[in-house]
Amino acid sequence: MRNTVLMISGLALVCGIATYGLHVANCNADYHTVCTTYHVNPKTADGFITDPYVERLLGEPVKVLGAVTTSEGNYTFTPDEESVREFANKLNDQVEADYEQPTLSNNQVTESPMGINVDKLVKDYVGLNTISGQAYKHNGKAKGFPELEYVKDPKATELAKYIGWHYGDITADAISVSLNALGTVSYNNVKLHELVNTDSTSYNTVGKQMYVVQTTTGMKQVKSATYGARVDEEATYDKVITALVSANSVDVFEPIYTCSGNMPSDYVLVDKTNQHVTLYEHNTPTISADCVTGRVPDRETPSGVFYISEWCTNKILRGRGYASHVDYWMRLTNSGVGLHDAKWRSHFGGTIYERSGSHGCVNLPHAFAKELFSRVSYGTVVVVV
Repeated sequence: MRNTVLMISGLALVCGIATYGLHVANCNADYHTVCTTYHVNPKTADGFITDPYVERLLGEPVKVLGAVTTSEGNYTFTPDEESVREFANKLNDQVEADYEQPTLSNNQVTESPMGINVDKLVKDYVGLNTISGQAYKHNGKAKGFPELEYVKDPKATELAKYIGWHYGDITADAISVSLNALGTVSYNNVKLHELVNTDSTSYNTVGKQMYVVQTTTGMKQVKSATYGARVDEEATYDKVITALVSANSVDVFEPIYTCSGNMPSDYVLVDKTNQHVTLYEHNTPTISADCVTGRVPDRETPSGVFYISEWCTNKILRGRGYASHVDYWMRLTNSGVGLHDAKWRSHFGGTIYERSGSHGCVNLPHAFAKELFSRVSYGTVVVVV
């Protein structure tokens, strides 16, 4: 709940008129077009909110009704939950429609539809948009509750909604958003940084997203392993701070990504069943060779959508009881699984992996490893099926 600052017009003060046209303004005039406005009438114990931000999301007028209570010289306006739920349900329907399951031709699918926690949104919206004020005073004594219009600063409004809609039980108070009579917003940098980092988990798709990938035996669904959408937390935090300062409050909270997570047209396919590796360029197979993957069942090469996280030459691979030099190294996992040449092998493919497979890596003929290494780089997607 936030206390309002009542500012009676200079004309009313000079003339001593007991007007019901009080105006509560905590909003810079430059930003009125995106302000949430509260029309409160304590005399009839009701009021309503006009919210341009929600209207812009829905593409239609929004009027949130509410009720007014008075006590000991103070009033409180509280939005009606059912009125809030009406637009919340519409917004949820819109969000679900925007996140329909992609078809195979889109080259990727998601595991579950997106949506809004309507109950949480209603609770937060009511809490964040409950306002209070004092009775009109004359000679220091309360003389009644005037009708008023209250305009909330857009930076505080948009930030509060962003937090209320994205962070479970966390509310705007958790980052110490405050508003003074001049419409200036203050916030806790440390808390805001923590919240941006926490929110990244809802946007990151690593280990969650399902991809539809072209293979030598047709289209297959493969789950993300190390590859997927990743939020750049530092850049996103800087963007939020910039938005707060500039009051650019409409679409500012779309995060910045280090990786979009989209399935590229260039990738490496490792087919464990057929013991074969193929490089796809522009979704077309260009070079391929037999391979040897991890010995089954104890050292099987993991499946999933990866990206090359280390790309170098002259690497010593070390493990329990061995140290092997390779000329071309393309790492996939932190545990040490990758693609590399294997000069100690004279044969590849077939069922070699069943009796004499690797420790988990994908062993390649030296000539093919050299060619593949020259056509990939750090970040190249590798699909293991």
